[in-house]
Amino acid sequence: PSHSRETAWTVLASTLLVIVLLLIFITIMYSKMNTLTKTLLTPLRALLDDMNVLAVLELAHIDEDMPATSTRPEPESRELVELHSSFRSLRNAIRSWSKYVPPTVVQRLFSAGLEAQIGVSKVYATILFCDLIGFEEGCLNLSPQEVLLVLATALSTVSEVIDRYRGTLLEFIGDEVLAVFNAPNRVKHHVYAGVMAALDIHMAVGAFPRFVSKSG
Repeated sequence: PSHSRETAWTVLASTLLVIVLLLIFITIMYSKMNTLTKTLLTPLRALLDDMNVLAVLELAHIDEDMPATSTRPEPESRELVELHSSFRSLRNAIRSWSKYVPPTVVQRLFSAGLEAQIGVSKVYATILFCDLIGFEEGCLNLSPQEVLLVLATALSTVSEVIDRYRGTLLEFIGDEVLAVFNAPNRVKHHVYAGVMAALDIHMAVGAFPRFVSKSG
């Protein structure tokens, strides 16, 4: 009986030891997996979301969706830090490019994966040219900062109206705006859209106290 009792205790001790070792192994594996998730999978998922945002050129919101690396609560691998840095450089380059090229053109090239090429295409389009009458006289007694604020407010209003009617803003020339309808984005009734945009711009900018718009 004593031998059987010792054998039972040995088996029980061995079983408990195996269970303890398994628990330790599971704890270590969980810790390693948790660390892997925080340092690799979570940052990669965030980077993927940022790339999806950039893919549709939601540049106005990408800074809000993508926190700076220095503010991330968990450490990242060196490779991921470099990857985030390269992505931010790409994002800033595209953002800067979109300031000098119509956003619709940028989005079309970016989404289609096309390379920009010099060329022409035949299309019927409606051209809108807008000039802010009295802008120079109204800004004579303003500081440069005030002039910039007034100009930015007016041009932002004009740009919003053009976007509303699916026009493409080509360029700002001082207080003048040049836009086109039906190119590159197709607008079925582009003449109507251009006329309505001109009327809305005249009403919107005409409400400003210092100048009114002249568009055609």
